[in-house]
Amino acid sequence: LTDWSDLPAAVWDAALARTLARGTDKRWTDTARGRALGLLLFNPSLRTRVSMEMAAAHLGAVATVLTPG
Repeated sequence: LTDWSDLPAAVWDAALARTLARGTDKRWTDTARGRALGLLLFNPSLRTRVSMEMAAAHLGAVATVLTPG
């Protein structure tokens, strides 16, 4: 896969169907409720840190960022 246009239309249709079927179902947000997630980030990347913290929050976990040094 070198370009999104390389994907067959059937793959796009299946992905769209799954997305629409999911709708506003929020059950996945409790997947990690009550768990802690340690993020060990070696490079200072605000975008990566925030993305991982948001993902943990959406799953119900608490993220703690650990930075060496």
